[in-house]
Parts: sequence; structure tokens; C-alpha cells
Amino acid sequence: MCTECRVTYYCDGEHQHEDWVAIHEKICSMLSVLRSPQPHANSESEREHRKQQQALRRRHIIDVCLQEAHRFLHEGLHQHAIPAALEALKFLTEAYGSAHVEVTPAYLVLAEATIGLNQLREAEQYLSQARWGVVRAPECEPGIKARLHRNLGQLEAAKGDYTEAKKHFAEDIYQSSVAYSPTAIQTSGGYYHMGTVFLKEGNSDCAISLHDQAINIWFTHLSGLLSNLQEQERLKQQSSHIIKTESRSAPPPPPLSVAERAEAIHMLHSLQEMREHSGGVVSSTLYHTLALLHCVLGEADQGLVYAKKALQLAQASPHNKATTSSIEDLIQTLSQTKKIQ
Repeated sequence: MCTECRVTYYCDGEHQHEDWVAIHEKICSMLSVLRSPQPHANSESEREHRKQQQALRRRHIIDVCLQEAHRFLHEGLHQHAIPAALEALKFLTEAYGSAHVEVTPAYLVLAEATIGLNQLREAEQYLSQARWGVVRAPECEPGIKARLHRNLGQLEAAKGDYTEAKKHFAEDIYQSSVAYSPTAIQTSGGYYHMGTVFLKEGNSDCAISLHDQAINIWFTHLSGLLSNLQEQERLKQQSSHIIKTESRSAPPPPPLSVAERAEAIHMLHSLQEMREHSGGVVSSTLYHTLALLHCVLGEADQGLVYAKKALQLAQASPHNKATTSSIEDLIQTLSQTKKIQ
């Protein structure tokens, strides 16, 4: 039994340690509040209020579990994603039943984790559950359908059926485009995975084209984030002589969520490794995008390394004056950030 929350039981110390590292440390105190006996309510309105509060607590735990599971997936720590996803699945099943579409995100995380561990039979079972939930819900959001097809594509690719994998990744791109937009970062994963399948088939031209699409999506997104951060800093400096209570204000939310950050790092660095180690062409855009990513994350040293590589490649082409100027501005920003750090 966990001695902190006193509501979670384990078969042995090793299991408890694995669960603590994977998710329990993040939700231990929340579980204690959620599972503790509630005092008697004196009125119907009070009972309803407590019921709503408990529902909000459950939803928060589910969100934390899924976010952590996605982070582990993008970091390649598939074994840690499973306990977090199972915790989310438990609460979702309690609320909706095992076959409801609301439970599908947990099944999809479990499927992706087991694919990463090469446990393909287990992955097929989780995807069967996820597919059934989607089929039973005509109103299912395109974003969930996109994740389903992405996981089905990953499963088929792991089994070596590249034709079926490409069909699912194409559907992933379509559903993501409907749910978000063709240029949203949520759509980039479909391009990345399909490009990787073409690379495995030996079709490097199609692979490069699809991977470049994923890179361009992240380049545009990160450029916009950096512009917003710089504008916020400019406004903050302008108002600092008027507003003296900034120390008491809540810090702004991070520009990238935990899962988005992990996905960007994994995808962009994987593409860098693919191209550098295969003798392929590494574009200035890829290095520029990596520089933007590390700038947004506040990692100036790493950002400067990639910005200088991007500048070197951009300067080699006489048609890249605008790009060269943009990279030089980024190097200046990173250098100033490094001085402050």
C-alpha cells in the first residue's frame, strides 16, 4: 500500500516503484482527496456541488495521466506510458463503461505503447477496443479517428505491411486536417510516419517530401510561438514602469505542452539523425527549425549550435537572402538569451 495516499495497493515493492516513477508520484495527493470518505452533506445542493467537484477531480487525474503517457511515448519510454494509461483507463471506464468512445484515448495510448514494446498481439486487442468505441459513436471527433488510424498504421508498419500502413497514415492526415488544419502540428505526425514507411520501402524521394512537410509545419508553428513570446516580452517591458505587481501575477503557460514538447524533440531530432547518418541532404530549414525549438524551450546553447549550421547552409545559396537574415536575427536572440542565462 502507498503510505502517502493510503488508497493504492501493490503486489510488491518493485511494482510500486515502477508505478511511482511512471505516474503515481504525479497523482498521489489527488487520489487521496478523491478516495477519502466525504462528510455528510446537509442539503441536495451541497451533495450536487460535491458530486461536481469529484467529477472535476477525476477529469483532472485522467488528463494528467494521459498527458504523462503521451510524454513517455514521445520520449520512447513505452514501458512507463502503460501504467499512466491504465490509470486513465480505470477512471474512464468507471465513468463511461469499457466500450464508450470517451475511453478510446486510453486504449490508443496503450496500443501505441505496446507497439513500441513489440507486443503486437496486445496492441491489436487495445486497437480492437478503440475501433469498437469509434464505430459505436457516429459523432466521434475527427481528432480521435486520426489517432486511431495513426496507431493502426504503426501496427501495420511493425508487422511489415507497408501498403496497409500507408492507407492508415493517409486517413490519419485527412482526419487531422479536418479536426485541426492541414498545417497544424497535430497533422505533422501523419506526414512523419508515412514518410518513414516510404523510407523503409526505399522510396527516398517520397520520404523526403513527406518529412519536409512535417518539418515545415513545425517551422511555421515555432516561428509563430517565438514571435508571440517576443511580443509578450516587449509589452511586459513597456508596462513594467506602470505595473509593479508582476511578482504576484501567475506565470504565463508554457508555449508548448509537455506532450507537444516531447513530440517536437522526438520528431525533429529523429529526422536530423536519419538524414545525417544516411548521407541524405540536411536542409537549412531542418536546422533552423531545431534552433527555433530550442530557443522556444529556453535552451540557448543548443539553439545556437543548430542556428549556426542553418546559417552556413543558407549562405551557400544565393537565393536565400531572406532566410539568411531570419537566421541571423535568431542567432542574435539566442546570444542575448544566453547572456541573461
